[in-house]
Amino acid sequence: MTFMGSKDTIREQLTRFQEKYNIDEIMAVSYILDPDKQIFKEIVDGK
Repeated sequence: MTFMGSKDTIREQLTRFQEKYNIDEIMAVSYILDPDKQIFKEIVDGK
């Protein structure tokens, strides 16, 4: 599964994914080495 877009768009995609498959946990892998571009934690934390 790939989520792409702005922080808000990715947050919406994650929410829809969780609701569709009725899951309570997501494990993510990212190969982005630049810390300034690692936004997944911010998205999950709602920042």
